[in-house]
Amino acid sequence: REPNSNITGATDMADIQKQIRVIKELLPNVKKIAILFNPGETNSTILVKRMKEELAKYNIEFQDNGANSQADVAAATQNAVQNAQAILIPTDNTISSAFPIVKQIADKAKIPVITTWTGEKDAPLMQFGVDYVQSGVQSADLLTQIIKNKLKPMETEIIAPNSRIYINSYELKRLNITIPESLKQEVTLL
Repeated sequence: REPNSNITGATDMADIQKQIRVIKELLPNVKKIAILFNPGETNSTILVKRMKEELAKYNIEFQDNGANSQADVAAATQNAVQNAQAILIPTDNTISSAFPIVKQIADKAKIPVITTWTGEKDAPLMQFGVDYVQSGVQSADLLTQIIKNKLKPMETEIIAPNSRIYINSYELKRLNITIPESLKQEVTLL
């Protein structure tokens, strides 16, 4: 936030550092990840930049697979499955709205998919996103502090809720992946 701005609240920015660490632990042999996103969506490009920085720390190569519209998603996904061992998707409206196509192509190629949002009905291997229930509770607590202590919003911190990690049990079996002991306490199996 800008200095002296009278803004506070809760962010839903994903913890990309944690997400990439978990991917590395869950898929230790992955050498290249395709990042599927719409380069025209600012929210996506910000996350993609962070993803690339974190992937580089683990010496994981990455490939951009841009889809400017829903019509481009199938071709971008096909390119992704031919050139990488996993697909990583930031919070992206274009890809999210065409997710069934992505999942269908990735499933056929036996390529795991990781999303930076939760709530997919046909769940990918891993869904990673903000726990919005916790975020609501934290926001209510923040508002209570402001009212009770007569604080200005700028006198408070912006809250970053914990991320939730959901792993699809069916995908684990289908892709022959075992959750390492180091992750068992951090993930929720679906």
